[in-house]
Amino acid sequence: YLAWSMGISALVMIVLGIVVGVGAAVGGPKLAMALYFIGIVGMLVIGALFAIQRLHDLDKSGWFFLVMLIPLIGALFTLYVIFAPGSKEANRYGNPPPPNTTGVIVLAWLVPVAIMVIGILAAIAIPAYQGYVQKAKQAQMQTQPLQQP
Repeated sequence: YLAWSMGISALVMIVLGIVVGVGAAVGGPKLAMALYFIGIVGMLVIGALFAIQRLHDLDKSGWFFLVMLIPLIGALFTLYVIFAPGSKEANRYGNPPPPNTTGVIVLAWLVPVAIMVIGILAAIAIPAYQGYVQKAKQAQMQTQPLQQP
């Protein structure tokens, strides 16, 4: 569940960024915002379908997906959906899913690694950028001529 939902989300975000960029260049900001909204709604629908499929794997009704929308409780329930083992045998929603392939396992492990790498890069880049902005402001103040009253 984690690998598929994060993989699809990453792919959709890349495509959405390209589509919104082209939409902004061609039709301006209103078209870009409309395309972005359509893309986010589509991503939410796909995410809901993945969550419902995973809930069925846990022998739970798809309506439990609505619990994920409740603040705090939804976060805890999402952790349950991610880490709980699925049904070993067929349940009322069908046969158990096939075992994960090596690619799915690698993708599932890449998600937390990518989050850590992005966090480390942000921890390095944000202070460096703030320092650059301060130096640029100081340089700009030094190059501006004094105004006479």
